[in-house]
Amino acid sequence: MDTFPDHENKSRKVNHIQALDGLRGLAAFMVVYGHMSASDFSMNTGVLFAVGNYGVLLFFVLSGFLMGYIYIGKEFTLKSVRAYLVARVARIVPLYYITILSSFFAFEMCSHDFVYKIDIYQLVRSFLFFGSASVFWSIGPEFQFYVLFIGVWFFLSQKKHTRLSCAVCLVPLLIGIFLIRQKLPGVFVFSKLHIFLFGVFLGMNADFFSNILNKKIFLYFQSMSILFIFLIFFPVSVFRNIIYSNLKDDILLSFYYQDFAKIFMAGFIVFSFCKKTILSKYILSNRIITNFGKFSFSVYLLHFPILWFISYFGIIHYINNVLSILFSIAVIYFFSFCSFYLIEAPLQRLVKEKLL
Repeated sequence: MDTFPDHENKSRKVNHIQALDGLRGLAAFMVVYGHMSASDFSMNTGVLFAVGNYGVLLFFVLSGFLMGYIYIGKEFTLKSVRAYLVARVARIVPLYYITILSSFFAFEMCSHDFVYKIDIYQLVRSFLFFGSASVFWSIGPEFQFYVLFIGVWFFLSQKKHTRLSCAVCLVPLLIGIFLIRQKLPGVFVFSKLHIFLFGVFLGMNADFFSNILNKKIFLYFQSMSILFIFLIFFPVSVFRNIIYSNLKDDILLSFYYQDFAKIFMAGFIVFSFCKKTILSKYILSNRIITNFGKFSFSVYLLHFPILWFISYFGIIHYINNVLSILFSIAVIYFFSFCSFYLIEAPLQRLVKEKLL
């Protein structure tokens, strides 16, 4: 097996994997549900705040997976690279910049209690994709990886002998980055590069493994993944210290994203749902969870301000805990739906029309 497809492979067909839309929605829900348990919002969700960390980890692995699955094997040309960059910019930049600017004005002109504490310093950093405020910290490494991925794509599009020659220089560099990754700022892509590249490796080999492994094996994998996800939400005592280890001593999550067991588990979950089965169809390909995946970027950026407003106006104090959780999820879903169809999707189309 040639793990790295040659550049001549121009006709590779990429099939849409609907279950991964659902998995993206699940990752967004994990972030939302974890943040609901924050003391600021006074909701007893029955889960730990750190559930959201697993959601972010799934996002990172899934981003790498999709880049590897969609682009590795496609012809590397100026036209294809331009289309790739425009698609990434259209997907991230418009809504991200709107949210950053709105948060800046809300924090500076309305209330310094606003959940996104974006001052002029954070505004500049966030515009350069190095912001560290609240949920915005994870956008920077992801966007930086989108740019870095062009180099990965170029390298893997070369012929074997060229790749081998380049690897002589690249391998020592990658080893050096890997060794110092924990000392790098968390908003810097190289601190998370091993996660993204693991996702790329899984994505670029997904078709190969899908062809050699039958559906029964993937059903087994997916059953294990569902069990993993359940334990993330509701860890029984024997697994609690394993799944949520070192949280008290790792406030900045410097070690969390270096934990290979967690990264492998996230990769296993993503990979297991790359093949369609009866489980993937009904659990991650249903309309509710796939819509959550479609709106996931809006969900990720907007859920914290929505929870803040709900708490600020005391709405949850008039209803019981379960209803407050359901109400909050419904409001987040509604505003994310509106954001996607009224802002995100139209701006994506506009950017693509102008730049392509």
